[in-house]
Amino acid sequence: MMDTNKRLFVAAGAAGLLVALGARLWRGASGAQQLSQTASEAVWTAEFETPDGGMVKSADFKGKPLVLNFWATWCPPCVEEIPLIDDFFQQNSSKGISVIGLAIDQPGRVKRFVNEFSLSYPIGLAGLHGTEFSKILGNESAALPFTIVFDRDGGVFQRKLGRYRDWE
Repeated sequence: MMDTNKRLFVAAGAAGLLVALGARLWRGASGAQQLSQTASEAVWTAEFETPDGGMVKSADFKGKPLVLNFWATWCPPCVEEIPLIDDFFQQNSSKGISVIGLAIDQPGRVKRFVNEFSLSYPIGLAGLHGTEFSKILGNESAALPFTIVFDRDGGVFQRKLGRYRDWE
């Protein structure tokens, strides 16, 4: 287990990376990859129930930079990065950058997790279908956590398999 100083150092480094990502998204990036027609339709027509019984619709985020994070409560690296993603969202939502967390997990577990950690960004219940959805978006191994970042035009700005703190 990490001592407090080391944990703070790692968290500060990860937060810095997330701030840099937010700045790059806000300024816009060139060279974004376009999704296949099938994948693009899957992204922008996706709808997921939320833990509180509402709906999160990705179409509501079209035209804005979007961070789509696939995670699960049983995944230690996922749980470790959730506070960092929440901080990123809080720091960048006023700039028009959106975040959606897609939980590949049982609804009851996700609801307890979200209530315990009071997350600021929308969480969708992707269930087992979330694994296939992440594969369509480039997560060939179906491992978690997996994050895909879209620019304003719906192009893929970045894909990352693994925790934010591991981003280079």
